[in-house]
Amino acid sequence: MSEALLDKKFEYWQNQLLDLGKRNRMINYRETKRATLKLVEPGFEKLYRRLAVDEDELTFQSPIDKNSDIRTYSLLSLLETLACPIPVNIGDIKTEGSILERQKTLKQLRSKSHLALDEQGTNILYMVSGFVEWREKNDVSSAWIKSPLILVPVSLMLESLNAPYVLKKYDEDIVVNPTLSYLFERDYGITLPSFDPEEQSINEFMDEMEKLVDRRGWRIVRENSIGLVSFLKINMYKDLCNNEEDVKNNPIIRAFAGEKHTLSDIPEELYNYNHDSKPAMETYQVVNADSSQQDAILLSQKGISFVMQGPPGTGKSQTITNIIAQGLADGKRILFVSEKAAALEVVHKRLSEVHLDDFCLALHSYKANKKDVLEELGKCLELRPIKVKAEETAKLTELDTLKEFLAKYVSDIHEEKMPLEMSLYEVYGALAALEDTIELPLEIESVEKMTKDQVNRLGLLVVDFDKAKCKLGDMWYKNPWNGTTIVNVTYDLSNQIKDKLARVLYNIKTVLEDLEQIQVSEKDKAALALNDLDIYVQLVKVCMECGSIPKTWIGNSVFVSEMKELALFLEEKRTLIIQNRNNLEEVLSSGFFKIDATNKVARMKQLIKYIENELHLDDAKWNEYIQCVKNEAGYVNALYVALDRMIYEINELCQDLGIEQPSTVCELLSNYTLYSILCAKYPVYH
Repeated sequence: MSEALLDKKFEYWQNQLLDLGKRNRMINYRETKRATLKLVEPGFEKLYRRLAVDEDELTFQSPIDKNSDIRTYSLLSLLETLACPIPVNIGDIKTEGSILERQKTLKQLRSKSHLALDEQGTNILYMVSGFVEWREKNDVSSAWIKSPLILVPVSLMLESLNAPYVLKKYDEDIVVNPTLSYLFERDYGITLPSFDPEEQSINEFMDEMEKLVDRRGWRIVRENSIGLVSFLKINMYKDLCNNEEDVKNNPIIRAFAGEKHTLSDIPEELYNYNHDSKPAMETYQVVNADSSQQDAILLSQKGISFVMQGPPGTGKSQTITNIIAQGLADGKRILFVSEKAAALEVVHKRLSEVHLDDFCLALHSYKANKKDVLEELGKCLELRPIKVKAEETAKLTELDTLKEFLAKYVSDIHEEKMPLEMSLYEVYGALAALEDTIELPLEIESVEKMTKDQVNRLGLLVVDFDKAKCKLGDMWYKNPWNGTTIVNVTYDLSNQIKDKLARVLYNIKTVLEDLEQIQVSEKDKAALALNDLDIYVQLVKVCMECGSIPKTWIGNSVFVSEMKELALFLEEKRTLIIQNRNNLEEVLSSGFFKIDATNKVARMKQLIKYIENELHLDDAKWNEYIQCVKNEAGYVNALYVALDRMIYEINELCQDLGIEQPSTVCELLSNYTLYSILCAKYPVYH
């Protein structure tokens, strides 16, 4: 960067700090309703002496009322009644304007001065003693400008709502207006005389000022006023002027001006620095810090300039606290500067909580005075080293062990596993993303040997399955083609399917017509299982052979219980029957032993259960039901034959197609609808 460009930027910074316009109350002291208050009594010199030299606490005048002095108030009221009023006030300072307006102004001045103290730690409330009235460039046509001369720092106190305001000197130096002094010296070549409150009086200074300005036709006004003024920027401006070379040679200032190479770059080893590798005994962080905050602490420790920014509540104060603690441990001296006093207080509070406030000195606190600062310095000098207990050292060792364990854990879950080419962290992340996905049970052999490509291929298959499921609807698992093993449909297979489909449709149609003749309800169709047709046929045969079946045989639970006990008894006799098998073979034919007695008993139990659940008939309707069965026996026999033929055709067709066989009449009806569509699309002619 060229020096000319740096000079230009330096001049710009100076102009930004310099405020010599008429809006600055340090140059043009305008009397306003709420920002200034003119003091009438005591007189100019007396008020200055009592407040600035004697440091008396002065109250503002208020009229006597009943609460202040009842006797004097009564006497004054009597005189006022006799038309001889005497104004009597209590207090030291008299101001211009009414008492009501004065109270409002004092309230405003006190509020704003306290706000500046709380936020910036600076006092902006001053009593101005003496003014100079002057014209710009000695132009007689221009308006008079009234500028303050002596600035006495003051504060306003209020003990209670009914108590009077108290004006007292603030613990800062009395100064000659620095902004006016700079302006007069720069534009007019006038050097304002210095003023030492301990060596000279206010009138002596005013006499010198009169001699100085009389020759220019200006005048001095000896009066007092309190108001809100600030000259912090002019002090910063003077610092820039007095230290111009040092400021320009500072690498940080040159970086602000645009010369970035003046700052040292971050060393390569500090990028992605592993803070956990550093032993706890070498770390002096006193509050919690995450990895980004630890980076800031490390850069500060290495002397690297950086900017740390973030919204409120992101841990900036914590990081500054740790930086200060680390600097103290490294034997450094730290200057912490902030525009807002609140930031200083937050960091100081955090340091106090970890017992490091003994090493802190508030250089710019309105709450501190010289005596307190000296006492605090003396206290710090008397501090003695404190030995760290062995128990605390053991905690640091435990911390190192825990960090090593966590580091090993992080390394393990991020290690890439082969041949999957994914870490456990990535796998669990992928599974977490599928938390709301329907689980699809799969049997995969040698899962540990699966590659990433194989997993991706399975994923594509699952996606295709999901698309097909969406097209088939919620009852996708009841699709007639579910479970088929056919991979390719050849021409011959297509013809076979068409031929068998035609025969199946013919048989199903016959069965459906017979069902309509028997008048089977929809509920019975849903419960009617194709594999149990022989049970229903046996029921019909029994109904045909019996003239009248007692209802107690079917609905009587005692009878059913006795039948169960008889079955158990027969089971016990099974061994005896086997032993006598040889004798029975001599008497009975060989077909006797082909009878499946267990199956017959089980079928009978199913028949009983069906009768109990489905046939709820009273005595009057029972014989009526038997007669109805006899009348429809012919249709039942025909139905049985048709069903037997249909089941044979269906089984053969399903076997060729590789699909599951229907188990109920309802599924049979659904398949019939599908077969009808196929037959209509691919007609077969015989």
